[in-house]
Amino acid sequence: ALMHKLNPVAARPHVQAALDEGSKELRVAAIGCLGTSPEDLPFLMEQSKAKAKDVRAAALMGLSRLPVSAASQALVKTIDGSDLEIAVEPLRASRTPEVLAALVLATNLQLEVLLATKEKNKAKAGKEVTRLLLLLRCLAGRNDSASEQTLLAVFEHHEFWQSVKSTPGGID
Repeated sequence: ALMHKLNPVAARPHVQAALDEGSKELRVAAIGCLGTSPEDLPFLMEQSKAKAKDVRAAALMGLSRLPVSAASQALVKTIDGSDLEIAVEPLRASRTPEVLAALVLATNLQLEVLLATKEKNKAKAGKEVTRLLLLLRCLAGRNDSASEQTLLAVFEHHEFWQSVKSTPGGID
């Protein structure tokens, strides 16, 4: 990973060797180094559907580096799927307009869901709050106007958040 960070082109044969011959941990690290070449797309797409969560997470990070529509679409699918938690870093890292638009839309929709809900079940409310928190983490570090407007919309409802009693809750 360090060799790849310093010189991706020179490290490419070592990354390939780790993918072919390495232990599981080494293969996961090697997958995380991919995404600097369009030829990585098919392999990363395949690995993003692997059974092992760490493999999927590494593949999603690689996809976040590829500025191609297929990679962006794969990342966008994670927003509504069960892999949102492991996709936070890749979604945050992606700078494609397609991913940003999907993140902003999903965050605004989740905000509307929470504001409209009268959920008394703390476990269900906690799941909804968790989803909003994950989406907000995806927007962290962005300086575009759409992200800024979305974050300001969340803060506009600071009094509402005090009333959400779940784990995690509105205070979170």
